[in-house]
Amino acid sequence: MSGIAAGSLLLTAILMTATGPTAAPLVPLPVPWVGLLLGFSVADRARITLRLHRECRAFSLTEVPLLVGVLAATPVAVVTASGLAVLTWQLWGRMPLRKASVNVAVALLEAAVAVAVTRVLVEPGPALDSQHWAAALVGVVAAMATRGLVVSWVLARVDGPTTWAMSLRALAVSLVFSGGVAGLTIAQMVLLTHQPAAGLLLLGPAAVVVLAHRAHVAAMAEGGRLAFVARFTTTMAAAQGHDSALRQLLDLVGQELGAGFVDVLQMHRRDGTMVRVRRDAGGLQVRDSLDVEDTAAIAGHLADLGDGEIVRSPDGHALSSYLASAGITDALLVPLGDHGNPSGLFVVANRDTGAPSWSRGDLEIAVTVTRHTGAILRSAELASSLSDMTAEHGRLLHESHHDPLTGLTNRRGLLRALAEVDDDSSVALLTIDLDEFKAVNDTHGHAIGDDVLRAVGLRLRAVSRSGDVVARLGGDEFVVLLDPSPDPLAEVVDRVRSTLAEPVIVGERVIRCTGSVGAAVGSVDGLMERADDAMYRAKRSRVVGARTNRSSSDA
Repeated sequence: MSGIAAGSLLLTAILMTATGPTAAPLVPLPVPWVGLLLGFSVADRARITLRLHRECRAFSLTEVPLLVGVLAATPVAVVTASGLAVLTWQLWGRMPLRKASVNVAVALLEAAVAVAVTRVLVEPGPALDSQHWAAALVGVVAAMATRGLVVSWVLARVDGPTTWAMSLRALAVSLVFSGGVAGLTIAQMVLLTHQPAAGLLLLGPAAVVVLAHRAHVAAMAEGGRLAFVARFTTTMAAAQGHDSALRQLLDLVGQELGAGFVDVLQMHRRDGTMVRVRRDAGGLQVRDSLDVEDTAAIAGHLADLGDGEIVRSPDGHALSSYLASAGITDALLVPLGDHGNPSGLFVVANRDTGAPSWSRGDLEIAVTVTRHTGAILRSAELASSLSDMTAEHGRLLHESHHDPLTGLTNRRGLLRALAEVDDDSSVALLTIDLDEFKAVNDTHGHAIGDDVLRAVGLRLRAVSRSGDVVARLGGDEFVVLLDPSPDPLAEVVDRVRSTLAEPVIVGERVIRCTGSVGAAVGSVDGLMERADDAMYRAKRSRVVGARTNRSSSDA
């Protein structure tokens, strides 16, 4: 960008040297340099906004003082007045040095082109005639074209070549507007030259144009607000949950209003703390808690805030501590939550450099979206609460039907599974009782015993099918419900016995623990009792077999 500024200054110097900086005005009109400077300063800020092809375009009125200066002032007066006016506004808006230098250099080049082209086409004369105003019209349009080409080239360098075509289309529209404004200015100059008193007749049309434009701008602003609220409502309605709604609020409002950042301060009514959620220009969402003093100040100010307020400066404000600590220079403050019972504060802060200060319309947008967001956030909180309640209910239901030690189904869960079996279905039930498990607890302790029970539960799951129910009824009693009954069932029983016979390793301990298994097949009615009887018969036969083996060994 420094090269653009340097090149513009060089061309300006060449054009000024060629035309003669102190050359006499083209027509003898009494236009002082201070008046010219004031005209450039006012015109640079006076913007006319028009909607063209569904797009809003803003045009300045710099053609007016430029045309007057080209005809009625020396070249150096026109160029210096134009450059000084732009420089003043750049400094006023605290524009970055590189950008300000380019804007000033382009303004100087624009004025120099207008002067040079006009003076090439016409010589000074005793009065304003058609040759003078025609040449001035061509010079002003050439100057505006030069400025537009330079700006388009800069945008293409910054944003990429795809913006070049768009910039040229905008330039074409701008030249049409500039030619129209220049033509009206010439008509007024001609009228004032021949009949100065007739200039009073221009006040009526000028007032009509101003009022019409104000109404047009207000209508566009209202239409823009309505369009934004509609777009905002649609986007927010699609937001999933509390956090998503907050992100959409921060993004959309920050982009629409041109805010440096947006804060949402939410009060936690349970503990009285206030959490800040910020999304800055970098798109980073920051969550932190405010200190006690700022929280108390904000909570107290919310009661007197009403619908909202515009803060021009943090100095002397009731929330000056928070505003200063957050780096806020100007802001919109809107309460969150129900009217009269706010739950937080919505802060749109630090408008972009060069943008106009906050207006009442901006505050109305912030109030509208905040009220809408408050309803969505409350709905999201309610949905979150219902989701938490559902999850809690599911957790309690799971705990009521499962054993806390092994995670297996408990007695209640087993009875529920049996109740869901069809009456005419044939199912199998295995009841398992660990042999001499009391000795494991007595020898190694209950903690080791619990590890053994968990290991047994895992092994029973491993040898069962995915649809089977493995349950622990308490102590060392386990049950496996096989639905439907496998064929042959004896193979399943053998697998269970084999897996129980394998030693359990807990740390450095190797614990051997066998189990007695009983099986019953048929309908659910009386199935548990039949399986228990089979298990007790297996346990007695194991005890009798063990005694017989010991007797044979003693003999």
